Amino acid sequence: MSKATNDNAMNKLNRIKPATNALFNVLFLILGLGCVIPILYVFMISITSEASITQYGYQFIPHEFSGSAYKFLWEEKDTILKALLISVEVTVIGTVVGVALTTLMGYVLSRPGYKLNGFLTIVVFIPMIFGGGMVANYVVVGQVLHMSNTLWALILPLCVSSFNVTISRTFFRTTIPDSIIESAKIDGARQIRQDRHAHLEAPAGHHRTVPRLRLLERLVPVLSVHYGQQPAVPAGPAELHAEEH
Repeated sequence: MSKATNDNAMNKLNRIKPATNALFNVLFLILGLGCVIPILYVFMISITSEASITQYGYQFIPHEFSGSAYKFLWEEKDTILKALLISVEVTVIGTVVGVALTTLMGYVLSRPGYKLNGFLTIVVFIPMIFGGGMVANYVVVGQVLHMSNTLWALILPLCVSSFNVTISRTFFRTTIPDSIIESAKIDGARQIRQDRHAHLEAPAGHHRTVPRLRLLERLVPVLSVHYGQQPAVPAGPAELHAEEH
């Protein structure tokens, strides 16, 4: 009996009053119209004739309809498709190059035995705090690197981010135990094989990219969060010899 009473009390507390419900409905109706009306307004302007806009200005219901704007878009379809292809090309190439550079640099900085670790960490950290600004970027890209009027001007400056390198460094440092590198050294692997061995031991799919769908930007590589699964330490020569016998 008391449980039913408590349920009725909770339902009474959670119940919305009719006046409040009506107020919410009106509020969300206004917000919805505020999102839809501008889209309809732009569409109506696009089918308004140029003479009507010149004489009467922009109106929700035009005096004279015209499809000249869409005719112009159809005539410029080659230019629009070319721009779309360039966007796809910048996105794909930028993603591949960005993921490669970010993960390679993050892995190198995650190794405590690397001699330039401290220096390169400072080099990566400083751009996170200070930025050169638009003028400095233009001078470096246009005058120093001579990449003006090329696709590389849209790709290379956005490939590596100090924040993403820091995430990659932290991921490799907390995910790949030093015992994996030591076991690879015991097996006689060189540095390249050690790095490959460490990557193979890491969980599959730990790299992914997050899209930034803007006009002059492309996908930015971001490492996913590791869920606590530690990679298994490979067996050394002694354990392998014991298993064979």
